[in-house]
Amino acid sequence: MRLFSKKKNIIRTDPNLKPSERFEKVLLDRLEKEGFKHLKSKHEFVQDFEYGKRIISLSYNNSIGYISTVQYFIKIIFTDLEKAFKKVYPDYGWTNWTIHENLHWTESSLYDDKTIGYSDQSINKLSDEFFFEIKPKIDLTFSKISDYQSLNETYNSNPNEFIDYLPHSRLEKRIINGLILSKSVEPSNFETIRINYLRLLDNYKGNDIDDIKNEVEYGLKFLNENEIKINTTANN
Repeated sequence: MRLFSKKKNIIRTDPNLKPSERFEKVLLDRLEKEGFKHLKSKHEFVQDFEYGKRIISLSYNNSIGYISTVQYFIKIIFTDLEKAFKKVYPDYGWTNWTIHENLHWTESSLYDDKTIGYSDQSINKLSDEFFFEIKPKIDLTFSKISDYQSLNETYNSNPNEFIDYLPHSRLEKRIINGLILSKSVEPSNFETIRINYLRLLDNYKGNDIDDIKNEVEYGLKFLNENEIKINTTANN
């Protein structure tokens, strides 16, 4: 039996609110104890930490006129690294995250088929599923990537594996971020890491490969001509 199916004290919600708002208020009841703030308009929970921000992002599946399952994403912003990336690509635009991980859809539904609506029972059940099955995965990533040393290890020890943490369409961001990290954390390995990333790029089969290679070439030229390093100690 799944833990989240056991009986517990039900958190009552306001039926006049949107179903997503009711669900997120139940999540917030526990997440705010960990320092998360709720960005209702973005369906996100944001937690500050020494090097930037940690974000839990929700996406709702609207199926046959009602919200059924929920998809969760993790975002981690390492502020100084993102500022350094913007120096290389000031017009890059979309995205302000260093880590972006997809945790897939829930099994339970926000909609209650028995009551033909959104009940406190179905909302709390989905919340339980989040805390028992999804939140441990979030905590694992947050603890695994907690400072610039661990971020560098995740980015640069095996570039092929790191695809799990960034969308395939953002290879240029991953490569240049990795090289900025290398310059700051392990400069003696910069050339080796650069070669490994270019090999990774050679294996990429997307239709946008020419555009990505041009972006990476521009970034490499900028890094060769400019001293771009980040402060890897905690921000006070």
